[in-house]
Amino acid sequence: MLKAIVAEIEYAGLKFEGLMLPDGSYGIALSQICKLFLEWQKASLKRVESNTGLTFESGKDYVRIATELNNKKSVVIKLDCLSRILMVFAFKGHVRAQNFILACTLEKLERIFDKAFDKQVAEEERENRFKKRMQFRKDYHPSWTIWGKEDGLNGWQYGKRTNDLKRKLGLPLINIDDYTGEQLDAIVYGQKEYDNYRRKLNMSHEQAFKLL
Repeated sequence: MLKAIVAEIEYAGLKFEGLMLPDGSYGIALSQICKLFLEWQKASLKRVESNTGLTFESGKDYVRIATELNNKKSVVIKLDCLSRILMVFAFKGHVRAQNFILACTLEKLERIFDKAFDKQVAEEERENRFKKRMQFRKDYHPSWTIWGKEDGLNGWQYGKRTNDLKRKLGLPLINIDDYTGEQLDAIVYGQKEYDNYRRKLNMSHEQAFKLL
């Protein structure tokens, strides 16, 4: 009996089993998609179709196959179908789907630009920078945004405060996605300290900002 080969994948803060099908194409079990991205405890192809408005065709979009770790056949979604599912759920506001698509898009764009400018980037360096960026988005960026909302900032005021933080930390006023690993470390540290001052010491923005 033909089986899918299993490899553990860690990406965008998530760990899951990637599958290579007998024809060499890739996929991921429907059960993992539902649990990882949608936080559903029970996997259901019909429920995914109902919630996305998509229709999945057996053989083209998914297959039922056993893996080298499990003799029981399961539904495996192919990558092109996975991308459509995640896109729809991202538009519906599912944060994990949004973060995963953002990570994939950003990495692909960086590779395209690196190739265009003939820039050689070691995979280890790229992976390290990517992990730091995702950690920043996962742990500290939300708290910075929450404080801005609690202070009643509009979009322009929030942007100005973020630039003030960059200046305070001696960082360039460019998109954070363009920061080096060291610059990401610096802004993560600054936001963590700021959050500690406000949350633990009940300081105002002005008081916390002065201590950075």
